[in-house]
Amino acid sequence: MEPSGSPDSYSVGQLRRDIGEKPVRVNQVEPSAGDSNWIFPDWPFHVPLVAGTWVVGVAWVIAFLVMLGSTPRLGNRWAWFWLFTVGQVGAILFLLLEPRPIWYGAERHPTPRGRVGGGSGCLLSIGLGFLSAVAAMGVGHLAGLLLG
Repeated sequence: MEPSGSPDSYSVGQLRRDIGEKPVRVNQVEPSAGDSNWIFPDWPFHVPLVAGTWVVGVAWVIAFLVMLGSTPRLGNRWAWFWLFTVGQVGAILFLLLEPRPIWYGAERHPTPRGRVGGGSGCLLSIGLGFLSAVAAMGVGHLAGLLLG
């Protein structure tokens, strides 16, 4: 340890001069162990619109309950459960594709031959979750290029 008067030492006065005289408040929020919620996503409840946050959350919960109470056409309930929770795109896909795609209208159409099972739905949810995250990053980057 060098004496405080040596040219290589760093004094409190030099520190205050370097960082400024005004105190700087630093807040760092670290998630606690109880904050991890891996079964149900929390993104429906983190909407930039203050008044619309609960609306989006309620719509997600209603779509989830409708999925549980219906007989899905394209996949079983376990497949849709994984898409709703892990993939986090299940609510949007369910509302677009089940019980029949909205672009078909009210007419009847043939039911697909095979439905997606729970294991395949889990793998599909991971893949679609990854693809949706990449697509969101791409849209954000494109919006930054166009607006910046």
